[in-house]
Amino acid sequence: MLIRFSLQNFKSFDHVAELSMLPSAKLNSKMKHISQSDTTDVLKYSVIYGANASGKSNWVKAIEFFRDTVMHGLSLRSSNMFCKAKKKNSAQETKFEIQFSAQGRFYAYGFSVILKSCKITDEWLYELYSDGRVRRIYERDTQGELVLDGEFLTEFDIREQERMGIYREDFAWAQGRLFLTFMNQEKRYSAKSPMIVFKKIFEWITQNLVIVTPDKIFSDLSYYSDVQSLEQVNEMIKKFDTGISHVDMRKSSLEEMEDILPPEIFLDMKNKVQKGMQRKGVSFRLTVRSKDVFFSVRCNGDDKVHVSTLRFRHKKSDHDFLFSEESDGTRRLFDLLDMILNDNDDIVYIVDELERSLHPRLTEYFLRLFMKHNSYRHKQLIFTTHEASIMDRSLFRRDEIWFVERSSDSTSRLYSLDQFRDRYDNCLSKAYLEGRYGAVPILSSFDYMEDKMWE
Repeated sequence: MLIRFSLQNFKSFDHVAELSMLPSAKLNSKMKHISQSDTTDVLKYSVIYGANASGKSNWVKAIEFFRDTVMHGLSLRSSNMFCKAKKKNSAQETKFEIQFSAQGRFYAYGFSVILKSCKITDEWLYELYSDGRVRRIYERDTQGELVLDGEFLTEFDIREQERMGIYREDFAWAQGRLFLTFMNQEKRYSAKSPMIVFKKIFEWITQNLVIVTPDKIFSDLSYYSDVQSLEQVNEMIKKFDTGISHVDMRKSSLEEMEDILPPEIFLDMKNKVQKGMQRKGVSFRLTVRSKDVFFSVRCNGDDKVHVSTLRFRHKKSDHDFLFSEESDGTRRLFDLLDMILNDNDDIVYIVDELERSLHPRLTEYFLRLFMKHNSYRHKQLIFTTHEASIMDRSLFRRDEIWFVERSSDSTSRLYSLDQFRDRYDNCLSKAYLEGRYGAVPILSSFDYMEDKMWE
């Protein structure tokens, strides 16, 4: 689970900005919002508010940049992503650190980089213990020197020590990459090897952090090819008042796919099917998904290709509707339902503008449904929004509500509602819109603007 994420000198964030998922010791409400363990309690939800251009999306971009850099390495496009509010920042380090739990153990991983020159200046990985002890696994200093902890190295047998020695020599020639990335490129580790920690950390960051931006398709809707999941979808979708009475997978064909899909996408899919069918007796399934298209392609180990697609039946209509004929909000809703159906208990969803294309009541209902299904699970949902109506004590704890505010020097700051000492029964949304917590737009008088226009 995600425990903390901090950043500095990235886009509109100049100083250190940290979002913590640790619950406040002063609050004892909504205990099902907390994932409890013998060592550390962690919040499952956080919502981030702020005016337009306050920096909410930049916070999401920061954690996305962090994940993508671990996955792929530094991109040359990142050279202008430092905080430009101050001239000196082009030569200053940009820093990221994440603290999380994976398989019952706690870690802190981070790195520093001078974005202007795409130079990695520092990198570190620590294991954290509940009694406050910290064990360094490795650290990379400003000279690029890699230091592995002595205690960590004692866990290596002679063969593994030799292997690590070769890796360190090779890494000396790969200073443009993170060591964590390097240790997950064309390398295999046995489950009992101490080096498996590099794979475990890498996979948690690259697979368990699911970042969803407004125009990004993050679900391939593959769950809807499963009969049991489709039954769940039908039960859920009726409650959202979208007008849909039934969802089904209907038989389609490669010819229909070719007619609808762009030629390059269809050809790529066709090549994958042909390669899959060359493996005699092996079953496989592919999904093709775009903003308004969904196809499922399945082969059961024989020479037959089965193609199906989603069809929707509306109330008081005898006709089926295509996925492309549904509204943006309905298609968005099907993506979000995927978050409920996902069985991965250690996944962290980070969603920018959760309410995009959704009515406020649908947004609220989705949140309540997600929380209900997650009552005894450990998924986390962190999202940005403008929707003040869901700033409700029946939905969120005080320590789950955060704000991003743009300062007079054009930099952003992140802070928690929990730092304010309001009465428990205050109307949070009303107080927020009145500007009591900041993070709302400051508007000029309309009359004044109108006068200026006609001068």
